[in-house]
Amino acid sequence: SGHYDYENNYLLTNIFVPELSVGKTIIDSCLVEVSNRGDALRMNLSGINPKKNYDFAIHADLKARGDSVQSLLNWKSSKHEKYEGTIDFTTYFTHDESWTGSIYLNQTDMIFNDSVWTRYPADIEINSKRISIDNLWARHEQQYIHIDGDVSHNPQDKIKVELESVDLKYLFEALNIPALEFGGFATGIIEAKDIYKTRELNTQLNVTDFSFNQTLFGDLDLQGSWDEAIQGINMTGNASKSADSYIDIKGIIY
Repeated sequence: SGHYDYENNYLLTNIFVPELSVGKTIIDSCLVEVSNRGDALRMNLSGINPKKNYDFAIHADLKARGDSVQSLLNWKSSKHEKYEGTIDFTTYFTHDESWTGSIYLNQTDMIFNDSVWTRYPADIEINSKRISIDNLWARHEQQYIHIDGDVSHNPQDKIKVELESVDLKYLFEALNIPALEFGGFATGIIEAKDIYKTRELNTQLNVTDFSFNQTLFGDLDLQGSWDEAIQGINMTGNASKSADSYIDIKGIIY
């Protein structure tokens, strides 16, 4: 449905989509409202992202004015434990030889399994040649994730992810992968270079109290690297409870 006020140049349009696919994400009962209140074009989107045992309520509010777009994204799960959060950012567009989008992320909180993580202000720049992430931090008490670097066709550019005591349970519950119940606290780095060609990837992780499907294996040291021939990540490592109890790990992630 829609409405246009000619005298005041006001547009309001409501669109209901029973099921919307965005990549591999399904949004049910999606309601989209587009209007031009004031001097900005505004779009609101709300819907439900269904999971196996629970749902995520999703809401997005976008406001475009001139060469900038303000975006506010919210989500909240129906699980007993709290999984909810907000991403608040503004994108500025410039055009010289090509378009560039400069994204300024404001500080917001996210809750995973009742634990509050703070994501601090950061800058991301995207153009036809490069994606640059400048000092993206998320922290909960002593745990943190830090991302910094560039993704481009320049083989010397690299992006680095640092983890400090990150609870693996957060990651796999957030990804909704109940068949792979990994546990433990991961510390280490993941570096990637020349992503568009040789895909040089190096991983060095230590996971304390590593468990799989609720079985404790001890402390895990894990290394990974990209193998161009097999188009996968070679993973090697070992997990040990003591000097006399250990497991060697070797595998490939495709």
